[in-house]
Amino acid sequence: MILKDFEDGGFPINKRNPVLCFTDQGDLLVAYDRFTLKLIIENRTIKKCVGMWPGKYETDCFPLKPAMYKVAPPEAFRSIDNALSILVYYREGLKFKHLIYVAENTRGEKIEIQSDSPELLEYITKIGLKFKSIFDS
Repeated sequence: MILKDFEDGGFPINKRNPVLCFTDQGDLLVAYDRFTLKLIIENRTIKKCVGMWPGKYETDCFPLKPAMYKVAPPEAFRSIDNALSILVYYREGLKFKHLIYVAENTRGEKIEIQSDSPELLEYITKIGLKFKSIFDS
């Protein structure tokens, strides 16, 4: 990715790539998903946001523009940013049917979450989450 992509809202926020937010009051807040980051941005005065990018040998930090990260999934699906896999099912004629994603709960157990929300599909395509398309006949 290009640094400009990160500044313009393209930084992948998840457990592996958290965002550190520094407030005017000197607090440090950590976001592990876009829903949490949106809450932080809307409810606090952010002085600086930094995205952590773990590399194979070195970890890098990138400055982010908080105003560009106000897009978030619905609260019920906030775990989609940390999904292990996402499957999008389409009906005949390329009409969205539903999507299923696999995430881990706090105990490390894999759980399947299903949604028929077109807004969630729009969210994953807008921010660029990888998914597989499955076409039903």
